[in-house]
Amino acid sequence: MDVTTTGWQEMDIEVADWRDARGNRINTQAMLAWGNPFNKANFKRTILSSDDPSTAKRAINPFYNDCKFVTSPYLTSQKGWGVKTNIPKGGGRWFWRERVNFAEMQVQDRRVKRHMVHFCGSAGVDNWRAYWGSI
Repeated sequence: MDVTTTGWQEMDIEVADWRDARGNRINTQAMLAWGNPFNKANFKRTILSSDDPSTAKRAINPFYNDCKFVTSPYLTSQKGWGVKTNIPKGGGRWFWRERVNFAEMQVQDRRVKRHMVHFCGSAGVDNWRAYWGSI
């Protein structure tokens, strides 16, 4: 799904229809959008333009200032984009399996110091409702 008013509307409908464990709707909306730098102009047209970019008439844009956006060259998919929602207890987390351990060793004959760092961890999400994404 591309970053267009239609794509944004589909995301908005899906996020608004999310439910909790009891089946009740939860108040969820987009807070931050992200994508590849190739989508920067599309984000500006969709989110920052006060006029609807999909019409020739000067109709209002219903998604004007819906949220902020960021782009990163490390996101390699040109069509992929996503949003962080307003779920308060959720999001990306770092889980430590082994804390950082520093080691240092002096090599006597060459006057060289060697440093070593060892740690183990994993990244994850502790609440799936915190993010929505499109590939």
